[in-house]
Amino acid sequence: MAGNQDMRTPPEFWDVLYAEFHFHIDVAASNNNNMCARWYTAEDDALSDQRSWVAVYGYSAYCNPPFRTPGMMPWVVKAHVETLLVPGTTVVVIGPNSGAEWMAYCERHAAEIRNLSPRVQWLNPDGSRSGNNMHDNVAVVFRYKPDGRGPAVRYTWYWQEEMKKMETEIEGL
Repeated sequence: MAGNQDMRTPPEFWDVLYAEFHFHIDVAASNNNNMCARWYTAEDDALSDQRSWVAVYGYSAYCNPPFRTPGMMPWVVKAHVETLLVPGTTVVVIGPNSGAEWMAYCERHAAEIRNLSPRVQWLNPDGSRSGNNMHDNVAVVFRYKPDGRGPAVRYTWYWQEEMKKMETEIEGL
């Protein structure tokens, strides 16, 4: 992925995620790349303690944050905290499959860590394909757990296979 922090989620990847999680809010968006009807921009400060991801808008939040600034750790901690607050809550954080500190945190507190296969080809801010994504990514799924602990189940998620299943089901209607 290029150094741009305003990359967009491609619709084919989003459709597979949305079909499973039915997101109510995109918590790391801009006014140009939001994936939900409700979203937080950098100006909204989604990481603030005063900014709830799920208590106001529903029980499922999507988070594809900038990978470099402020780094992944604040995003995954906030995702975990949000799922502790409201039973039935799910937060999905998309991130690079690297970074020992934040990945170790996810392994202890998340429900699932899905290694994405194949690599997601993110979109540039103008909607064009970004080219070859040189980074492996993960979808980290946080779910409400009263004790707040993992360990996370880690597996390879063949998301394009899920997309093909969805297309076949639609064709069969």
